[in-house]
Amino acid sequence: MKILITEEEKENILSQHSEPNKEVLNHLKRHYHFGKIDYEGHLYYGSPYIIVDEKMYFIEDNKKRLVNKIFNEIEDNFKNLDIAVIRQTIKKYLDYIKNS
Repeated sequence: MKILITEEEKENILSQHSEPNKEVLNHLKRHYHFGKIDYEGHLYYGSPYIIVDEKMYFIEDNKKRLVNKIFNEIEDNFKNLDIAVIRQTIKKYLDYIKNS
């Protein structure tokens, strides 16, 4: 079975998943602080981390777990948005932290 969609529907789907949702992104920036390990001699020197549930998690080791954890915490705040949009925004926020 082949599903056909119009160009307008295709553009709408791509636009939803290509850019992070600004409302969710602002919420993440306000409530989920991040940083990098600064002191030398540590195994994770220079590795970015994020604070979730008052605990520090390294992004490189836990990205999939962090997306699930953060999504479970904020999904009730954004019931009007599609689940995929929220998860994609969280992933992009973690990528931003990892690359900064």
